[in-house]
Order: sequence, then C-alpha cells, then structure tokens
Amino acid sequence: SVSLFASVNLQEGYPNAPSSSGNGGLQLSWNVGNGLSYYFEAESLRASLVQIAQTRHELKKQIINEIITARNNLIIARRNLESKGFALRARHAIWKKKHQELNLGIITKTDLLQADYQLQLERFAWITARIDYEISERNLAFATGYGC
Repeated sequence: SVSLFASVNLQEGYPNAPSSSGNGGLQLSWNVGNGLSYYFEAESLRASLVQIAQTRHELKKQIINEIITARNNLIIARRNLESKGFALRARHAIWKKKHQELNLGIITKTDLLQADYQLQLERFAWITARIDYEISERNLAFATGYGC
C-alpha cells in the first residue's frame, strides 16, 4: 500500500491577511498479499490438475494390464480345461476297456478298481480345471467392469 498526502497553508506575510491554503493528496493501494495468494492458489490448482492427469494415466495403464492378464489367464485356463477333457475321455475309454476285459475274465477286479481309481482322479482334475476356468472368466468380467 502506498500513500502520499500534502497540505499547504500560505500567508502573504501580513498578519491580518487572509491565508490561502491548499490541500492535495494521492493514494495508491494494492494489497500485495492478495495478489500473491491468488497466484499461489492458481499454481496449486495447476499442480493438482497435473497430478490428477498423471494419476488417471497410471490407473488407465493399470486397468489395461489387469484386463490383459485376466484375458491371458482365461486362455490358459481354457486350454487346460480342454486338455483335462481329452485326458478324461481317454481315461474313460481305458476304464470301459478294463470293464470289458473283466467280463471276459482277462483281468481281476483289482485291475478294474485301479482303472476306476485313475478315472476318478481324472474326473477330479477336470472338475478342478473347470473351477479354474470359471474363476478366470469371473476375473476377466471383473477387470472389464462387467462382473461388478
């Protein structure tokens, strides 16, 4: 804040003479604090906008990575399920063959029980692969926003 003020009182040398006087002034006011605070508030807002943009960019990259990972996991789970399905069908064919061999008297019941046990293991492996596939599907749906 800047202020300037002047006052003049003149008498022309005589005691009873009327005096002439004049007043003048100049006042200039500028609150430096307000101007600087507005500047710093604007700079703070600019910095916040930059930070928000960077955070948005990082979140976008993270979401894309999650989608890609979930998609790849789904592909792997599907291939694993297909593989376990082929193995289960093969084990079932072996079990049927062992059952026929038992009826013909070629093998004992112990051999058939062992084939039955192997078939149950393949069924369990297929069920586990199916569960993994379902989980991978849900993870992809969640990553893309359709499973919320």
